[in-house]
Amino acid sequence: GRGEMREEVRRRVEAFLERFPAHAGAPALRARRIAERPDMVAESDLEALLAVPRGHPQWRSSRETVAAVHARRFREGGPAAVEAGRRYLEVAGELLAAAADDGAGVRREPDPTEVDTVRLTLEIALDARVADLERAAGELARIDSWQSAGWDAGVVAGELRYRGVQWAMAMGRWPDAARRSEAFLEDGPYRDAWSRAALRRVLEAAGPASGGGSARSAAAWPLAAAVLADTDASTAASVEGLRLSLAAAAVGLARPGDAEARTEAATVVRDAMER
Repeated sequence: GRGEMREEVRRRVEAFLERFPAHAGAPALRARRIAERPDMVAESDLEALLAVPRGHPQWRSSRETVAAVHARRFREGGPAAVEAGRRYLEVAGELLAAAADDGAGVRREPDPTEVDTVRLTLEIALDARVADLERAAGELARIDSWQSAGWDAGVVAGELRYRGVQWAMAMGRWPDAARRSEAFLEDGPYRDAWSRAALRRVLEAAGPASGGGSARSAAAWPLAAAVLADTDASTAASVEGLRLSLAAAAVGLARPGDAEARTEAATVVRDAMER
């Protein structure tokens, strides 16, 4: 049956790789073996794929296979997640550097694979367990350069903008975080998960419950005021919309000496309690 045929093919691949580990076709066979048994990846296969030299026809595909293994391990969590995340960043960095070298001196848009690599790089680098903020800054600069050259981020624009907010917060740059969040208001807030998450994260971090202090509150107040003034926030058809309004209200309630802000915020809280 088919199961027996697959097993026979697997045995032949194993025998070939054992006999001819340096064969030009070996990387493709190793990648196939990994794809067929993703939960049983041998470190020796990963090492062999990383040993494929630059200039080899399968250099890129070999590294993409290794990167995919590390990304999967990172997302699975557990004790090995942080190391897997760091190893992903290393391999992804090589792939992005190679793409930049290939396109040096040529005005071009990034291909979808490059964009996906940058997205995952930012996700991992900004994860609190990895916290490679320097690497995240480099990828945000790469995105800026793409956009300066005319690239339209399209459906991933909100996600990439959110990563910028996330980075600014991790760096403790609260005015920058608030400024980056205000960009969501320009496009119509509350429309997607990325906009709500960015706005709420900044506002919650500036509220009294966070213990963040007056500097955060002062930086976030213009953002909170804009949210409080927009009824779409409280009427958004999601729990997230309500949480966003309450986070903005908390910032307003924490402003001593600003009676107007406190009154406006209290109204939002009262309306939420009456629902």
